[in-house]
Amino acid sequence: MKLCVYAITGAGPLRGQTRGVRGERLRLVTAGPIAAIVGEVHAVPRDTVPNLRRYDDALRRLAASRQALLPARFGTCFDSVDELAAVLRSRRPSLRAALGQVRQRGQMTARVISPGSRAGGVRSLPPAP
Repeated sequence: MKLCVYAITGAGPLRGQTRGVRGERLRLVTAGPIAAIVGEVHAVPRDTVPNLRRYDDALRRLAASRQALLPARFGTCFDSVDELAAVLRSRRPSLRAALGQVRQRGQMTARVISPGSRAGGVRSLPPAP
């Protein structure tokens, strides 16, 4: 099993029953005041449109229930709780600072490609139904 990381947040109980890309129950892995929201999966999820939509949905639900949330890059996985906790502990100062900056804020990402430029393999998601 792998731990698929959805986001970094402050320690504290998860509210609601948000599910991950593969329908897995999400839970916290804590390291002091910092926690990662994770789901257990058999393999790293593939970057298909349906998986990316489910990932986005999970992050939106999590963001609605947390004061501060740092989304993880899609497909970020660890082999063990100990490995993940070690990373959280080693990056605690920078993660705490980043969580302070995003507290009660949202994120929007926009990609602009000018005519004639090359996207270099970047795929866009079709609009949500």
